[in-house]
Amino acid sequence: MFSAIQTGSKQGMQTMDQCLKALIIDHIISVHHAREKVRQADDFN
Repeated sequence: MFSAIQTGSKQGMQTMDQCLKALIIDHIISVHHAREKVRQADDFN
C-alpha cells in the first residue's frame, strides 16, 4: 500500500510522512509531534 500511495502522487495521493513534512514546513505542527506519528523517523532529523 505504501508504494501505491507513492506511485499515485501525481494524482494527489501522499503518504502520512509526506503530509507531516508539509505540516512542519507550514509551521502547523512541530517536528516533535510529527515524530510521534511518522513511519520512518530517520527522515525527520
